[in-house]
Amino acid sequence: MRYEGHFDHMDGGGWVFAAVMLVLLVALAVAVIIWLNRSRGIGVTPQAPIGGGPVSARDLLDRRLVSGEIGEEEYRRLRATLTETATPGEPADPPPTPL
Repeated sequence: MRYEGHFDHMDGGGWVFAAVMLVLLVALAVAVIIWLNRSRGIGVTPQAPIGGGPVSARDLLDRRLVSGEIGEEEYRRLRATLTETATPGEPADPPPTPL
């Protein structure tokens, strides 16, 4: 719309630019919120076995080995420690499978 020799600020596609900037701003805000939540560990739950039962120390040790958090030597040492400290009523663990 033209009035007194000037153009209205929303003519010529100015509204398209404003709409695109609004979408980008909202997307940026969502990305920042997600990043902050992940960096703080909010909403992150530890992995539990299927069925939701308690996780055994052996299961945690196996997961640490598979994820690369610990090496084979440390795995064997910790596994031996777990086997030594097992309570008498617990069944013995099967031998480890070769990697």
